[in-house]
Amino acid sequence: MSAEITNVNSEPLTIEALEPGEVDSLVEARFIGHSDCAMGCVGGRVWTPEVAARAEKGTSLDFPLVLDVDERRFLTFELKLVSQAAVASLERECRAGIRSLRVTLQGKESELLQGPGTHIVAVHWSETCADE
Repeated sequence: MSAEITNVNSEPLTIEALEPGEVDSLVEARFIGHSDCAMGCVGGRVWTPEVAARAEKGTSLDFPLVLDVDERRFLTFELKLVSQAAVASLERECRAGIRSLRVTLQGKESELLQGPGTHIVAVHWSETCADE
């Protein structure tokens, strides 16, 4: 799954490290890398060998990541349900995923950053859950 970040500051932003922060207990999350999507984006596709190959070719784990003013990048994560029991729980809870990111900005302590909603990226059980 991919999440977009944009530098809305008035000066360049340097990210020294990034990883999933708070993650729901139903899933395991792994940061795959960042990309400008010039070679395509993974988006919300089901993880297959083809999607994994695309993610590896089109993303980078190189840090520091410098974002110019108004520049955007896409962060790619792999989300896996932790067990078959998690599938039943997901059906009840509707979504599970990454609630925050642990980010280290240049010269600062790492901090948890949250998106505008409840999750940065999430697995949705069905279309009826998407707006809840």
